Amino acid sequence: MDVKRIKASSGSGFIFDDNGYVMTNAHTVNGSENIKVKLVNGTTYNAKLIGSDNRTDLAVLKIEGKGPWPKAKLGDSSKIEVGEWVIAIGNPSGLGNTVTLGIISTSNKDFSKLGIYDAKFNLIQTDAVINPGNTGGPLLNSKGEVIGINTLIRSGTGTGAGLSYAIPINKTKEIAYQIINNGKVIHPMIGINLIDEPKSIVKVGYVVPNSPAEKSGIRINDITIKVGKKDINNSSDVINEISENENNKPIDIQKLSDENPLIIKEIGLSINNNLPNKGVKVVNIIKEGYTVQGVRVGDIIIEINGKQIKNKEHFKKLINDAISIKVILLIKREGGSAYIGIKIKK
Repeated sequence: MDVKRIKASSGSGFIFDDNGYVMTNAHTVNGSENIKVKLVNGTTYNAKLIGSDNRTDLAVLKIEGKGPWPKAKLGDSSKIEVGEWVIAIGNPSGLGNTVTLGIISTSNKDFSKLGIYDAKFNLIQTDAVINPGNTGGPLLNSKGEVIGINTLIRSGTGTGAGLSYAIPINKTKEIAYQIINNGKVIHPMIGINLIDEPKSIVKVGYVVPNSPAEKSGIRINDITIKVGKKDINNSSDVINEISENENNKPIDIQKLSDENPLIIKEIGLSINNNLPNKGVKVVNIIKEGYTVQGVRVGDIIIEINGKQIKNKEHFKKLINDAISIKVILLIKREGGSAYIGIKIKK
């Protein structure tokens, strides 16, 4: 005789709407056949899963019963500050309600820096202890307002160890009402994969064929400098701005493009712009009839005869305008720099 095994689990959540809607983590309720909600006063109700979004680990339940309901007051997560006191409330390991105290360590922790690369939005990091069962519960500010939903613990033991994370309430509120109104969440996308590089450079690593990005002229190796009105410092900035933009609504993206190399026949070099900085990069050396002694592929040329180079077109103009057949280049290579003299073939 086959016996169906039933596995029970517990988590935390909070009521955020007068109609009895509950916010919790998707991983807490996904796959559940029977959901019950127990309030602080001990009353238990059946609840229905309205919908969930795995990308943000958010789910919305609706209590099957009549209110009024003890609704939590939602705050504004855009106003939180590092060092601010916070309180994490939950039901750790199903043992009952608990409260832990801590401060906000950072308000813009990137999911990708935690090894989770398919959900690049910012999290709140706190040292308030969040143990298993606390996830899904509210993170409160000193006014008792919900500023986040506890979602993640980084610990080798599976228990709180000073690294706890919450999704900002402004993000969860937006997602929750999409679930309520549409039954699902549609995340705006333009079809690019981003690479974070040193010095706050965000480069396009891949463009989805036939995507809005490709159709608008975005290419691999383009550097994003502004999306909407936001100056870009990391890939999360790009994703947050696109996520906050409505679906099918245009958004302005300013970029620097790594265009086709320019051949300077007079000196036998093929160069490209040194994005996002000034100067030009040597991408090839033409050997037929030329001798560019000391110059190597990969060198960054900063100056010609003491004049700073803006871009490859400016470099070509300075070569053409040179009076002497010999010019002095300031070369940057592997962290060092040197002056090199080369001849111009007029």
